[in-house]
Amino acid sequence: AFDHDPQAVETSRENLSRAGFTDVTLAVADVKDYLPPQRCRVVAANILAVVLLQHAEQILSFTAADSGAAFLILSGILNEQYAEVRQRFIALGCEEMETRTLEEWTSGCFRVASSCQPEK
Repeated sequence: AFDHDPQAVETSRENLSRAGFTDVTLAVADVKDYLPPQRCRVVAANILAVVLLQHAEQILSFTAADSGAAFLILSGILNEQYAEVRQRFIALGCEEMETRTLEEWTSGCFRVASSCQPEK
């Protein structure tokens, strides 16, 4: 897990510890520079729409879709910006599985196919 805000990383560390998770690697990093220690079957990105749109391929590269089903959960998106984010990830080959809206925020869960994986 990573965040560009050191305080958010520290808060995450405390919350994970309280919940009994001790084997989660946390880092302070920007999405454009982050290299995960391993690719994951589930990636959650709670980031503004502008960042999701600008770094869609990078975010997809964090998933391990080439080894089976992988999922991408996108949240922190204002309702009026969700359609553009949705279209961007669908255009990259992802399949929208579910959306949820709470007040002015919309989140989406996408299945990431191996064909979605950016070239390495």
